[in-house]
Amino acid sequence: MQQQVSARPRWLSVLLCWTIGVALVGLGSRPVTGQVPLDNAIHQREHALLAGSLRKLDSAAATFDIAGEETTIPLDQLVSWGANRDWKKGTIVILSDGSLINADVLELSVEHVTLGDASGLGDFLWGEPKIPLDRIRGIIFQPPVEALARDQVIQQVLAAAGAEETLLLTNGDVVAGTLLAAQVNAESLSLQMQTRSGELEIPIDKVTALTFNPALLATRSRPATTLWLGFRDGSLLDVERIEADPETVKVTLVSGVQFQADTLWFQEELCALRRLSPDVQYVSDLEPIGYRHVPFLDLTWPFRMDRNVTGGFLRSSERVFAKGIGMHSTSRLAFRLAGKYRQFQAEIALDDSVGTQGSVTYRVFVQDDSEWREAFASDIVRGGDRPIPISVDVTGATLIALIVGDADHGDVRDHANWLNARLIPVPQATTPQPASE
Repeated sequence: MQQQVSARPRWLSVLLCWTIGVALVGLGSRPVTGQVPLDNAIHQREHALLAGSLRKLDSAAATFDIAGEETTIPLDQLVSWGANRDWKKGTIVILSDGSLINADVLELSVEHVTLGDASGLGDFLWGEPKIPLDRIRGIIFQPPVEALARDQVIQQVLAAAGAEETLLLTNGDVVAGTLLAAQVNAESLSLQMQTRSGELEIPIDKVTALTFNPALLATRSRPATTLWLGFRDGSLLDVERIEADPETVKVTLVSGVQFQADTLWFQEELCALRRLSPDVQYVSDLEPIGYRHVPFLDLTWPFRMDRNVTGGFLRSSERVFAKGIGMHSTSRLAFRLAGKYRQFQAEIALDDSVGTQGSVTYRVFVQDDSEWREAFASDIVRGGDRPIPISVDVTGATLIALIVGDADHGDVRDHANWLNARLIPVPQATTPQPASE
């Protein structure tokens, strides 16, 4: 969702003028840490970046092969592992909790949807689950091949409101009404809708996406801690609970939907996990206190939360990132910290949408004791470079400013991403308990 802040405090204007001027005269930057091995990167709250392959996952811990040795990390110490894959082909089913599932629709009725592998080869990890319609936001039958167009359809389904089903047709038309019947099986592929103009029967091959009535979605309270699990086919599940034994893995999603899979197959297909909890504050979930973009010519750009500056999902090195901030050079974005955090962490890279074009610098300023100071400055980052992990000490800081400057060739294609931008809170002090007699 695009967010903009119009009011800008005077301190931010001063900071902007100073940093822009420095950037334009080419301030020498300092080196940053090494590049992250995306597919095996293990990010923890308290320890350095590691690389390893996942061997086991349950509700309490994850076990990795790190340099040939098995290492078990409690989930409450884990930020993330691996990287989400992008969609390649096939139908996308979007659940009420935002989970994205790449699967064939074997059956669609006015009560439920059955998912699986239409080829009959049994290539769908979760068997043939039957999901009630009140747990499904929509189905994208023909996802656009172009990434931004596909992202826009997904966001359209996620943002749907009102009290009707809607069909987005391949010619761009939108049909609203009530789903009367659906024939999605080996014999027939069509949808019957009651619209204001009467009943319509529409072949599935004319439908890009079907959004179910948002007013009928089942609601459940969201737990404080969840897991996002990413799979090689591009699926991304929002998981409330996971139970595993040597034979079977069962996951319960935030929506209440349950899936079950063979343990070995599950481990082979799982490529990413991210723990969402109060232990880590994602910056994209905070309200900014100031933003300004200074265009090279006349075109101004907004910042975007959990999206790149064009509105698509955050992508780098052919991987997809669910959390982060998209900014354009030259721009500044500020947040209030109030001394509550000790580390700012992120991976910095230009978005895949620019290819090998674009070149920027990333800088982080913090304010403590009423003085702004530069806490981090990157070398020039260019399109096609792999994400670079950064960790910045923000202990005692009351404010933080994220700054993207231009480098070569002005601001052409400078679509900068702060991937997984996050803050690690200061540990809460515990009150000593009196000794028992």
